[in-house]
Amino acid sequence: MILYSHCMRGVGLPASGFFRAFLDFYQLQPHHLTPNTVVLLSAFVSLCEGFLSVLPTIELWGSSF
Repeated sequence: MILYSHCMRGVGLPASGFFRAFLDFYQLQPHHLTPNTVVLLSAFVSLCEGFLSVLPTIELWGSSF
């Protein structure tokens, strides 16, 4: 369990490089995303890494969606 006080002091969940690149590219913060968007991003990363054996990139995301 992560408490608010932990987050205020800099503790956070590790995020993938693709997730951080996605947020930077679209100039978003994690709280701007809906839960369905997070699930869609996770599914995309799982598809790329698990089934296609490629690294997920913003370019591949843009060509897919």
